Amino acid sequence: MRLQPFTPNTSAPAEPASTANEAANTSAASASTRPSSQTRHASAIALRPRNGTAQRMQAFLAQQANAPSSQVSRQSEARQTVFDLVKLTNEAPSIYPAELIGIAGNGGVGHAGVELRLDRFLGAFANGTLEGFLAEQHQHGTGAEHQFVSDAATLLDKFKTTGLNSDEQLVLLTWIRQQYGAPAGSYVASHITPLIANWAERASEFDHRDDFAELLSNTLCAVRAETVQRGHATLLQVLRNTITQYELRKAPRSHDEVNEMMRQLEEFPAGHAVSGRRLRFVMECVCEAMQDDAQLLVPNAKAASDAPRDTKRMPNDCAIQWAARLRDMAKSTADPGLKKACEKEYDTILEHFLRHDLSFEFTRAYFSAARSSMHTLGCHSLMRLADDLLRQLPGPEHDDFDRDKSEIVFKTALHDNPYGRVFGTLLCKRIQDAPSDDMRATLSRMSEWLSDYIFPDQHPDEQGRPHIVLSQGDTDLVKALRDELGANELNWRRRMPGALYDFLDSHGDDPDDVEEAVAALVGYLNDVAEEPESIDFIALPHLMFKAMVVDPRDDAPWVEQREQQYAELGTIRQRLVIRDDQPKAIRTLANHLYHEEGSIGSEQLDAMLDTADDLQDMLRQASRRDAVVGITLAHQPPAVQDNWLLPAPRPSNAVIPNFSQHPIRLNDRLEIAPDDPAIPNYFSVMEKNRLRHGEAFGTDLSGVCNYFLHPLAHASKHGAPFDFRAVLNVVAIYLNLDGGHDPSECYGVARLLDGKEEGKLDLGLGLGDNSPDAHFVFDYHMMEDPAQANMQAHFRKAFEQVLDYHDRYSHYAQSDSSSR
Repeated sequence: MRLQPFTPNTSAPAEPASTANEAANTSAASASTRPSSQTRHASAIALRPRNGTAQRMQAFLAQQANAPSSQVSRQSEARQTVFDLVKLTNEAPSIYPAELIGIAGNGGVGHAGVELRLDRFLGAFANGTLEGFLAEQHQHGTGAEHQFVSDAATLLDKFKTTGLNSDEQLVLLTWIRQQYGAPAGSYVASHITPLIANWAERASEFDHRDDFAELLSNTLCAVRAETVQRGHATLLQVLRNTITQYELRKAPRSHDEVNEMMRQLEEFPAGHAVSGRRLRFVMECVCEAMQDDAQLLVPNAKAASDAPRDTKRMPNDCAIQWAARLRDMAKSTADPGLKKACEKEYDTILEHFLRHDLSFEFTRAYFSAARSSMHTLGCHSLMRLADDLLRQLPGPEHDDFDRDKSEIVFKTALHDNPYGRVFGTLLCKRIQDAPSDDMRATLSRMSEWLSDYIFPDQHPDEQGRPHIVLSQGDTDLVKALRDELGANELNWRRRMPGALYDFLDSHGDDPDDVEEAVAALVGYLNDVAEEPESIDFIALPHLMFKAMVVDPRDDAPWVEQREQQYAELGTIRQRLVIRDDQPKAIRTLANHLYHEEGSIGSEQLDAMLDTADDLQDMLRQASRRDAVVGITLAHQPPAVQDNWLLPAPRPSNAVIPNFSQHPIRLNDRLEIAPDDPAIPNYFSVMEKNRLRHGEAFGTDLSGVCNYFLHPLAHASKHGAPFDFRAVLNVVAIYLNLDGGHDPSECYGVARLLDGKEEGKLDLGLGLGDNSPDAHFVFDYHMMEDPAQANMQAHFRKAFEQVLDYHDRYSHYAQSDSSSR
């Protein structure tokens, strides 16, 4: 006689348990017919049965039965909110992704309370592998509880190999009831509890291993369905409690965010588990919205000081204030001649800003001439402002960069362009929101290229539909890409396209799991190829870059040249970066000692590389996380901040210019070597050009840009031409809004790589001499395609937004009323 299999109960649809039963019917039935899938991974299990396993578990269960149940929430009488779940989301990652389940007391949902838990075993079992559960013995507790979980794993391992005797079967069933509860009306309460009570009489029903396998499959699948549904319902109730407890109806953003998360959860298919990643996503969205609303209730403690500033000013700083007052005067004056003159001067200063003309020497000459022209026009307020700005600029003593860094006065106070950072960020955001037709077409072609790159063996089937044949390398790339995307913190994750989120949320390494991941990835790439959306200008390049980084195949014909160029770029950019130099220097030294000198072995090489990785992790963890995009500095008010953004590290917050030290060097003990005063510490030609002209510093030259240009240049050379100006603009949008680079840093790399010489990429951009020592100053007009008219409009609108930013935040805007 066999135990009755789990069946749905549809007579009471409003009861939570019946909903779970209905959701689990299909999974329970399918799981009960595939005991062979439970043995597919038996060879991967290395645990051996221990003596006394069943006895130890029996003693532990008896001890727990006499203690207060740990499965019922300690806060059963309280109304839990999202802040009660924070600890739940902090658990370490494991082999198998966790699912949210609810463990209810005997009174059921809403009576004795529900404990929410992230569980791996039930989901692993339903997908035909016990690896997730076997990993849990390394995750749960210490002492008796650790031994208890470990022994349960051993019993399951034995069940899969040799089978269990009657006593061991009883212990395992008792463990399931103890772990996942037996509330009234549940499958365990109605089927397993009576079976345990009458085990002496009924044990013989399960002498055959297949009979017990069917019992175990039905039980665990039913428990999963019930606990998943209960966890889903409880999470919704927690969100409702949050609205009530914190009176979120008075906090618009928080209220909207909670309701949006509830709407998304309510749209989940019946029986679909809430993953640990989804739970963290819900928590982050709600908590950040509540934090933002709370900050709005706290006024600034103290207004900015109006005391005079004595420090000399950056040319671009002065130019932005000048342009803002020209705009005001053109709008307010009743004199047609003055209005026309101010509008013309406004266009002039805009052009100087776009072309990076504003060196110290040039800007002094400009304001000297502006003072005279305003005097001639009789506009004394602007004449006085031009005179003030001229006096606030540093004198000729600062024009000479051909000397040791230690002799440069003012240092970093004058060597950043905060308004250039704001302009680059706003410009990239505007282009992302309203891209030109050629950029849309280019992004679609990049998506097609990426599809061919990840899945090289594609051909139409009999119906003409694309059919993909996966090699082992293709499969490994898909899994590595999925894991890499999941491990990265992305400030745009809340806007992630649905198909890409499905790819990220896929899990497991079984063929069915990989097929699901491939389908989601192909769906996203096809969507972008057909009709790219705004967020795809960040998401698609990110996906493309990560795919090239983690690709285990490493057999593309352009990889060797790309890596060689990347190393050369690393040598060029080893001038300004300070915080990032030490781990890079360790890696360089380790590879030199191992590959070139042969003075260290593989173990020493691995140890040095591990040291570099640890340092890199420390730098990443120390990097400030912001819910903003772009390359504005950490202390700057954000230029772009939307509700959909999530806090994430920005590289531009972790990398700063170096105006005093030599490039970091290491001695034999991996210690930073002191600067040698005998070695000149001069700026390179490229550095001097950038400093003189005030180009914004994100993280210096873009090595990531190099990753994009090589494969697409190879594709262009072999019959699939790309518009590389549009490619560069797409890459600049991605790298800027992701917090890494100013557009000038992308075009600077393209100039170094472009050319018809051997070893160069024939990009056809015409950016000038590709030598590192050539004079090159980035001009925003380089981003323009003559056939596309909207870039000039983006320039003007972004510049106006910069002036608004200045008037809102700058001390000089607040203190300057001379022309208003």
